[in-house]
Amino acid sequence: MINLGKYLFIEECRQCHQFIHEKDEHKAKTLCHICFKQLNQSVPKISHIMLDTERVLPVLSRLPYEGLTKKLIYNCKYDNDRLLIYDFALLMQTAWAELEKLIDTANLFLMPIPLHWSRQFKRGFNQSELLAYAIANFTNKPILKSLKRTRATKAQHTLNAKERFANTYQAFSADKSQTKGKNIVLIDDIFTSGATLISASSTLLEAHANSVIAFTLSRALFK
Repeated sequence: MINLGKYLFIEECRQCHQFIHEKDEHKAKTLCHICFKQLNQSVPKISHIMLDTERVLPVLSRLPYEGLTKKLIYNCKYDNDRLLIYDFALLMQTAWAELEKLIDTANLFLMPIPLHWSRQFKRGFNQSELLAYAIANFTNKPILKSLKRTRATKAQHTLNAKERFANTYQAFSADKSQTKGKNIVLIDDIFTSGATLISASSTLLEAHANSVIAFTLSRALFK
């Protein structure tokens, strides 16, 4: 049978391949209402990471990194399916009220975890940056990009826990003049060991950010 959707530019659900109708109330662009509902049923999870003996980083994660979520993140990052970003942000936006309970919303900025320029050049985009801009559209919060990755690091998924922390140690710098006094929401796609979030948030606090919280699309169980 001829797939007319391809010729009519109708998006197919990335999971079940059913056509996605513009009138569907769920408003997702890459998932049908059934598959979107499957993901949306997941309850956001709040974790806390110790930065040192006194400071704690709260992390709000929207979905477990498994099954369909894992497949879609892979498709976005490695198959260049950037339209998925819209639906990721749509799902994260449903947890925004929970996030606002954890941080001072005055002078609040969204900040994507940066890639090193060499990796971003190779991939063509930074998925965390695209996600931050999509969330900004839903929440009307400004973007802050005062955090930089100062050196190329190995891919975290290839490393064990000890290696991950060594890999990201002092891997970031922050512009103090742009960071000072601000409440910052770090945006990333996957929270696993927390090594990247610890390094980034510690750098921001050393640059006199008022507070930092992390908001991730997914939470993996690190083994």
